[in-house]
Amino acid sequence: MRRVLRLSASILLLVGLVVFPALRAKGHDAIDVCPPGAIAGIELRGLAPAITALEHSELRSAIESSPAFRKWRDSADGRKAAGGVTLIESQLEDSAWSILRNLFGDQVAVAIYPPASSAKPEGVMVARLADAATLASYVEKLQPLIDLAGNRVQRSERKDGGVELVIDNRMTLAYRGCWYVASENRGLIDTVFSRIDSEAELKSKTPHRLFDATSSAGAWIDLAAIRKLMGTLPVPQKLDNPLASLLFGGLARSIKDADAVSATVAISDRQLDAKVTVASPIRSQEAPFTAYLAPADGSRNASLPPVAGLLAGVTVYRDFGDWYRGREQLVEERVLPEFDKFETGLSTFLIGRDFGADVLPLLGRRVSLLAAPQTFEHLGAARPGVQLPAFGVVLELDHPEEGADLIRLFFQTLVAVTNLEAGKQGRQPWILTSQVHRDVTLSYARYLETPSGDSLPIVFNFQPSSALVGKYFVLSSSREFCQRLIDAVLDWPSPKASPPRNLSLTFDPAVAAKLLNDNAAALHANNVLQGQSIQQSEEQLTLLVNWLKQFRPLDWKTELGERGFDMSFSLGW
Repeated sequence: MRRVLRLSASILLLVGLVVFPALRAKGHDAIDVCPPGAIAGIELRGLAPAITALEHSELRSAIESSPAFRKWRDSADGRKAAGGVTLIESQLEDSAWSILRNLFGDQVAVAIYPPASSAKPEGVMVARLADAATLASYVEKLQPLIDLAGNRVQRSERKDGGVELVIDNRMTLAYRGCWYVASENRGLIDTVFSRIDSEAELKSKTPHRLFDATSSAGAWIDLAAIRKLMGTLPVPQKLDNPLASLLFGGLARSIKDADAVSATVAISDRQLDAKVTVASPIRSQEAPFTAYLAPADGSRNASLPPVAGLLAGVTVYRDFGDWYRGREQLVEERVLPEFDKFETGLSTFLIGRDFGADVLPLLGRRVSLLAAPQTFEHLGAARPGVQLPAFGVVLELDHPEEGADLIRLFFQTLVAVTNLEAGKQGRQPWILTSQVHRDVTLSYARYLETPSGDSLPIVFNFQPSSALVGKYFVLSSSREFCQRLIDAVLDWPSPKASPPRNLSLTFDPAVAAKLLNDNAAALHANNVLQGQSIQQSEEQLTLLVNWLKQFRPLDWKTELGERGFDMSFSLGW
């Protein structure tokens, strides 16, 4: 069982790195011949092209040239693993990549079953090979090693014409034709071969069933069955971190009452798409859990403002008032004092205002946090020593005028308080002024004189700016980025009618690579202070930058609909 789980984890790791379009095969599928009644499982299809691509990819070269891999390769475990691979390659007269491609390149399924006679779950792995003679040839070439193992490996003929290898009187590997099956439960193996021989049409009833040729991997967990076995799922209703509760509390709650979790992975045109579905009656929940649910009609979807060149951005839909008022039910008691500290700190900037009574009722239910490289136009020819991206927040307001006045009070007080520290920060005080951009008044802080130098303190990355754009209030660390956010909000399309999206996130690795290059000198200086050589620092940065450049933007979306929770993930390269 333990070996089956290790093998399934290794396969999942491979699929997570590169998964290519599945090759639809004739006859029974591996997942279909697994015995019914599984409580969890994995299905993989057509990995041969993926294994070949990984073998010749820059990704493999980047991994093998990384300091961490080189350190492991030179360790005792690394040398032992390399020796084992060399022995297998020599004995099978084939490369490790070819062996991996032959054994796992067509179809693989792993199914987990509830405990029967023992106290632990049982599993079975079923694989179908593209070439029926491959496994028999491998076993024949491994026969000297099998003989050397003595009684640890016992070989016998099966009544159905197959061959069995029993390892350490625990794990059984059986093969026949293009099929091989591994399990500690021989009854499961017999059932698999019986289903292989069945002339009836077999179709798996697992929640993730891969019906189309674009899906390359799937996995599922039958939570209802597991709940019957365990009584309850070990999923906390209260989280120990307020931010985690705000972002992921809806997911945690949906899993707690879910019937099943399923996932699929597909790829086309160098684009990987994954989807996770939690089948749960989430919309039947009462407050405060309704704080996580966007309107079912999709009228207030959490889409991202259309800003070009983003490093990262996230838009979240939440009923912040319900979430804040219901915090005692959503976060652990020991972190509740943090909310009091938050309100006390905020009172410095919003004198005489209560956050729960005066601020929350003015806020809407969507907030966007965004970051992008900045031009530093407020510094002229000068530059900070560490060049940070510009950051921005777009707040939806239920009461725009009242909400804007309150945020302007916060903004002005923030500038006044930070001006008291201007001397210590090595800069001039800020002066609040304004300009008009596309008929929108933009307030920002400026210096009396433009600073000079090419290694200014980090505080010179910031030029606080704000604007009210319709029902949205924009706060930014840069006037230039604030202008771009105003443009984005003005051009922001209305939410589509469906689906009810709760979160949208994007991250562009190529932009991150450029920012790292722009700050190379500062990064190298810090690494040298930490004890690295210049050469080591340059190698690490080059490796990371080249790695990031291989990928296109990552997109992540979550939805809480009638059937439960859906999470979609996509990444190109």
